[in-house]
Amino acid sequence: GWQHSLALENDGRIWSTGANLNGRTGQGTDTGTTAGWTLCPDGTTSDQSISTVSITQISVGESHSIARDSTGNVWVTGYNAAGQLGLGDSTDRNIFERVTSNVNVAEGVTTKKIVATALRSFALDTNGRIWSCGYNFQGSSGQPPPDTTVNTFTRADAGPIANKSITDF
Repeated sequence: GWQHSLALENDGRIWSTGANLNGRTGQGTDTGTTAGWTLCPDGTTSDQSISTVSITQISVGESHSIARDSTGNVWVTGYNAAGQLGLGDSTDRNIFERVTSNVNVAEGVTTKKIVATALRSFALDTNGRIWSCGYNFQGSSGQPPPDTTVNTFTRADAGPIANKSITDF
């Protein structure tokens, strides 16, 4: 990321370091700098209890971070002005929070890959469908119309790839 990093331990725990502007390191605050690697803590609700799951993939964007757990749920933290956390709003988060709409196992969507970019997040589900949220700069998140924002993970595989099974991005 931009001034922050994540590391994934073999037991599924996330460690972070660096500038914590807007909560991007998931340390429970939204300012300051993490002095060395620090384990990401739980929040106060069940959707913020990241220590109760095993994380299998992490990705850092410019100012936000996302993770995927072993069951296929997506977890997010950090800057959210363009809705890139996919939580249905534009409020920053300073602790990892599980995405509860569209891309979650409870709603029948299991992710197999995640990617964070500057102001966007992407998820690929086990059926080969692409989901995205955040700022669609010049159509870069794969959703019409360009130069708009989407604050929940939304199918982003319309048009010529709508019926294709995507394997990677």
